[in-house]
Formats: sequence, structure tokens, C-alpha cells
Amino acid sequence: MGSADRCCATLEALRASLAPFTRKVCVMRDPTALVSTAFQTFMAEAPAHAQAWSTLVQGLAQASALDAKTAALAYLAVLAALRLESGIPFHVHVAS
Repeated sequence: MGSADRCCATLEALRASLAPFTRKVCVMRDPTALVSTAFQTFMAEAPAHAQAWSTLVQGLAQASALDAKTAALAYLAVLAALRLESGIPFHVHVAS
């Protein structure tokens, strides 16, 4: 099994294990539906800080040695291990 196949198998297993935490929504109709209430509050109440955070995250993503899908899966693993469930639906969408 090649690395791409392992990655896809890992993503499918992760999706199955995270199914209880995900919401069935139409992202095209409401792009904020997968963003946690806490993060929406952060963006609304501290827009300058939210922009700085976004710039930082984009810079880190560009500097990463991992491809985008592998990085997203690794981040999901950290969220799940730390039981930070509010970010899981958004990051599952990013990883898929």
C-alpha cells in the first residue's frame, strides 16, 4: 500500500471515528456552519487579532514539510487527543 493509499485509509478511518462529532451541513449555503461558536466570537470581537492569527496559520502551512492533507490529519489527531471537539468539524472538512 502506497503512502497516498495509507493517507486515504487513515482519513476514512478518522472520518468514521469522528462521525459523532460532525454535523451534516451544506457548507456552500453557510460557510461558517463548521466554525465553532468560540472561534466565531474571536473573529467578531477581535478582528485584528483574528487576521494576525490567519496570517500566522497561512505562513506556517506554507513552511510545512508536510503536504496539506497530511498536516490536516495530524492536526485532527492532536485535536482528538486533547478532546478539543469544537474544532473537529471544521478541520475534518479541511482534511477532506
